[in-house]
Amino acid sequence: MPFDPEVLAKLKAAHGEVFTTRLSGTDIAFRLPTTEEYAAYVDAVGPGSASGPIALLVSACALLPDAKTLGDLCRRKPGVVEVLSKLIRRECGASAVLKAVPSPAGFVVALPGGGEIVFKEPSIEVQNRLLDTLEKGTTFEPVRKYVEACIVDGADLLQARPGLIESLSALIRDASGASEVAEAKKV
Repeated sequence: MPFDPEVLAKLKAAHGEVFTTRLSGTDIAFRLPTTEEYAAYVDAVGPGSASGPIALLVSACALLPDAKTLGDLCRRKPGVVEVLSKLIRRECGASAVLKAVPSPAGFVVALPGGGEIVFKEPSIEVQNRLLDTLEKGTTFEPVRKYVEACIVDGADLLQARPGLIESLSALIRDASGASEVAEAKKV
């Protein structure tokens, strides 16, 4: 049964954007993760991480039904956690397909749902700092700092959609030539 509009209005007043979906016959309402929640999720994901990080992200963002009902559903249908996690990540921008358009100010990226971010190519110092940090292990914070160091305008939009940091990081690296494909010939 769909949620009462008054209940959804109260959730929106308390949490900002609220999304609903129906999985395995159960209506679910969720919010987007905060930057801190998303960072904890990204930092916990890795080889051998199993489903712990996914469950943390879902439990942080799920608003309705109550934790017991959602937990019962996830025990009955374990794949629901993965599906809900993918929805949360998509809505917060983690899988956004972004395109950078060159402009005099740098590169302009039109965001899904509205707004623009303008970034410049990273300096060699910023690029090297990211690479040095990533060699020690992937964490969200250095990637966030890398993206923020390159943004000229629109950084405030990342607060509402922390997943965009991952998508923008790849786009910025592409713009700086980091993903250029080259071949070497033995002479």
